Amino acid sequence: MRLLEREATMPHPRGQGVAIHFFFTIKMLHCKIILRNTVAFMRDEHYHYLVVSILGPWQRTIVPELTLMAKNNQCNIKKCQLSCINQEFIGSFFCEGSWSGIAKLEVKLTSFSKKYGLNIHFARTQDTPSQRGVPYRVQTLTAERCGTAHDLTQFFSQRNIPIQYCYCDELSAGDVLMNKITLGITLDPKENMASLRDNFMTFCDEKNLDAYLECDIQPS
Repeated sequence: MRLLEREATMPHPRGQGVAIHFFFTIKMLHCKIILRNTVAFMRDEHYHYLVVSILGPWQRTIVPELTLMAKNNQCNIKKCQLSCINQEFIGSFFCEGSWSGIAKLEVKLTSFSKKYGLNIHFARTQDTPSQRGVPYRVQTLTAERCGTAHDLTQFFSQRNIPIQYCYCDELSAGDVLMNKITLGITLDPKENMASLRDNFMTFCDEKNLDAYLECDIQPS
């Protein structure tokens, strides 16, 4: 009886092979699931970036709906310029989010453009590090005339000084229209500031511009 019991409890060689094959099949499936989930996790954990430009008729609900759209898809708006110019809405923004969040935002933007009749263009991009250097702000004020923006930007371009942004605005001083131009530039720390200021002031005198050039680093 004991012999029969022992034989009954001993695994059959063929059955043992089937069991081993089944065990390794389950193990391989488990590894595939872990690998697939790991890839999805890594894809969603690393940020992806989207830059968007918008142009179309202005409506007061556009801006709050855009920002809500980004929020609902877990996308963070890192940079943004939205404005109304002569009843036309023009804007751009740069946002970051997970792979799935950015993909959902792209779909929403397409339907959003049809809803408001907007021309919306977007593209995936990279979050490049800020350009090394010291940020400076340039602001000029002069009577309105054609070509001032070009003359100002050309001054810095000829000196290989990168321009980060350029804003132009029209102001009224009584019966006289004035142009205010604001530039953001980045200067090399080794830049000879005394020489640059002298050249800039000479340029402004020649063009009859009231201007200033100052460091744009905010105090901590």
